[in-house]
Amino acid sequence: SWTILPGGHIYAQEQFELPIQKAFSPLPISSMANVSVEENEQKLTISGLDMQVELDKAKGIIVSWKLKNKELLKEGLIPEFWRAPTDNDFGNNHQLRCRVWREAGQNAVAESFEWAMVDDQKAVVKVDLKIPGKNAEKIALMKLKYTILGSGDIQVDYTFTKVSEDLPEI
Repeated sequence: SWTILPGGHIYAQEQFELPIQKAFSPLPISSMANVSVEENEQKLTISGLDMQVELDKAKGIIVSWKLKNKELLKEGLIPEFWRAPTDNDFGNNHQLRCRVWREAGQNAVAESFEWAMVDDQKAVVKVDLKIPGKNAEKIALMKLKYTILGSGDIQVDYTFTKVSEDLPEI
């Protein structure tokens, strides 16, 4: 019989404690730094001790997020509905049939933009985004809620509702 390794050979061995991650206990909001808000016609800026978040009011998106003066974003956070097509997609003309979704997020505009201070350490921004189709008609509505904390954390909640019944799958 031909063997590369002798019987009983140990290929790898290691011991480690499970679970690997440590328990996470969230920081109480009351212990976070206070936030302040500055607003003009184009943008809303929420700042804290070591953080700053800037939102574009016309697009309804976060365009800048800084922690300790370091920019965390390369560009604004837009909703993305398109993915790279697969061979099967080309076979059923997905790239043509579903094209409306390719630039839908990039062309979205804010129908409403409102904000409120919930407490000294937390601001909430609510945006209704109009998702346009090929002729700029509204095909869907995306409701965004940004909860911005004095720690620099941002929680994003959203709902998506199609307005037009004549839409291809996403």
